[in-house]
Amino acid sequence: MSFFAIIALVFAAWMILIGVPLLLNSKDIHAMLDSLGKKPSGALLSLSFVTVAVSVIILGTEHRLMADNWMWVVPLLGWIGLVKGAFIILFPNSVRFMVTKVYNPGTTSMLFGLIASLLGVFFLWLAFNVY
Repeated sequence: MSFFAIIALVFAAWMILIGVPLLLNSKDIHAMLDSLGKKPSGALLSLSFVTVAVSVIILGTEHRLMADNWMWVVPLLGWIGLVKGAFIILFPNSVRFMVTKVYNPGTTSMLFGLIASLLGVFFLWLAFNVY
C-alpha cells in the first residue's frame, strides 16, 4: 500500500467520522460547533497547526497535480489544508464569524454531513482502486 493510499484512508475515516454524526444530528457535534462560534480556542489553533504540518508532509513527500488519473486529489487536499491551517492561525476570529454565518442546526449540518460522508466513500474508493 502506497503512502497516498494510507493518506486517502485517513481522509476517508476522518470524513466518515465527521459526516455521519452531522448527518444524524448528533448533539455532541452541535455542542462543539456552538463552542467554536462563541470564541476561538487554543485547541482550534493547535488543530490548525497540525493540519498545516500534515499538509506539508503530504506535499513534501510527493505532489502529483498533473497526473492523468485521480492521483491529484490527495495533493490538492494537502494544498487546501495548508491554506486553511495558515488562514486559521493568522485570522482566528474569522473562524467564529464563518461558523456563526454558515452553521444552522438541522438542515445545513445534515447537508454538510452528507457531503462529508460521500467524500469519505470517495476516498475509500481512491485508496483501494487508484493508489
